[in-house]
Amino acid sequence: MRKLSLVVCLVAVGCGNAGTDDPLTGTWKNDTCFQQPVQPTNVQACSTSLVFTSDLKFSLVTTEQIKSAEAVSPRCLTTHEAKGQTWSVGITDNKQSVTIAGSSTSNYKLTDCVRSEDNKGSTPDTISVLPGVIPYSINATTLTISSGTLQGTYTKQSTSILPFDQQPIE
Repeated sequence: MRKLSLVVCLVAVGCGNAGTDDPLTGTWKNDTCFQQPVQPTNVQACSTSLVFTSDLKFSLVTTEQIKSAEAVSPRCLTTHEAKGQTWSVGITDNKQSVTIAGSSTSNYKLTDCVRSEDNKGSTPDTISVLPGVIPYSINATTLTISSGTLQGTYTKQSTSILPFDQQPIE
């Protein structure tokens, strides 16, 4: 009986931390505009964040800061979020790979606009990441994805980005 109790205890503890010890777990960010070969002329700054949670959920969060002098949505911060997919790691063609599975739902919002009437709460959006296998490499705090819609070099962030529904109300 004693051996069975120990095995049950070890299994319960081990299963509770899925993804926690994987180097990919966390938020990875770069300062590029998602799926844009060059930064649009009306945009002051962009970022793309990939969020791999310890419970194996995947989210994509992108931002664009519109320039202050623009006629449409001046200085608005546009945030797009796609969530609802899962992730797992493995080896494909002798390379580390992450598999993104399932479909996502996405929303966007406009905040911090010069004109308060330009601010817009969470609205349905079409941004997404196609499910599939993505080769990657990690060197300390740098994640490199060499192909596909997430192609780029990302830096691991010390804090996570909260989904819209978990952000504090202002």
